Amino acid sequence: MRAPIVALAFFCPLAAHAVEREHQLGIDTQFVSLKVANTASSNIGGALGAHYSYGLSDQFNLMAEGGFALHVVEPEVEKDKGPAPGQPKTIGHVGVGVGYTFDVISWVPYIGLLGTGYVLGGGTRASAGGAAGLAAALGIDYRASRRFTIGVAARQHFILSDFATYPSWTSVGLRFSYTWGW
Repeated sequence: MRAPIVALAFFCPLAAHAVEREHQLGIDTQFVSLKVANTASSNIGGALGAHYSYGLSDQFNLMAEGGFALHVVEPEVEKDKGPAPGQPKTIGHVGVGVGYTFDVISWVPYIGLLGTGYVLGGGTRASAGGAAGLAAALGIDYRASRRFTIGVAARQHFILSDFATYPSWTSVGLRFSYTWGW
């Protein structure tokens, strides 16, 4: 009987730290994995990015983020057919959306959804090209101080305009932010 009360007390604090009109600006480092249709493995790599958020209310944030990923492309060669086409070496992206925060004392978990534009190029693609899609955001930030946060974030990208070719692009990494304007 005590466990639910303790859990409720832990997850429903009296004092909240994320507030409306708060700004966050930061950088991201990420591990990325891209699944290309008709290939046996995923292309992995690294990415750097930047993010900004603005507190619309205690629960909702405007989110904007972008980044540049570099993938290791190891073309799969079918007998007498050559490398599999369509494997990009680089992906640039910019997205804007809304996030929902679950404010829990110094730990601030969040979820979000962003409309995102992509530019895919290099590798075994014939040419660079743009694409549109969505990014589902999941993360948790730790408020190290009133001004600085460090967090872990995951993004599942859905490149909708070319979903048959790129069914999954996932990024997981660290975020570092500067906060002001509470």
